[in-house]
Amino acid sequence: SSDHQPPENIMVLFLLRVKGDLENVTNLQAPEGMAWCLDLKHPSSDEVKEKVVVSPDEKVDIKGSKGEANLSIKWPESKREGHITICTSDIKGKKAAKPFTQEDNGEYVTFAAFECRGVEPIRWHQLESLMCESTEGTSFDEVDLTEDDWC
Repeated sequence: SSDHQPPENIMVLFLLRVKGDLENVTNLQAPEGMAWCLDLKHPSSDEVKEKVVVSPDEKVDIKGSKGEANLSIKWPESKREGHITICTSDIKGKKAAKPFTQEDNGEYVTFAAFECRGVEPIRWHQLESLMCESTEGTSFDEVDLTEDDWC
């Protein structure tokens, strides 16, 4: 098949990248410890679970492994399990995620990173407030990108 899919037991790194134009604000970022609400897809079928919350505070053991993940998900159709871990440390010597600054306007910036095995994140839904600063230095910690004030 020309539609190459990675094997389900391979860990894949998915990056949530954002692009935009900031006006009068900078350093848009998720607060430390934020939970992420994602639509998840089975890597080799059309099976989708919508609005699944992945929290860095949750730790589950991965069956058949010594590792842990932030979320374990069962796929009823394939009877397989998938796992997601929110990356909070460096990846290949670079920060997993960084604040979006005015200097990044028009460029894609990695906002979050997820290590996934047997699952693919396909959409992010803002669940918690983000943070940013005005260019004059005032901090905002109730940024809701679903509101017209910010978009």
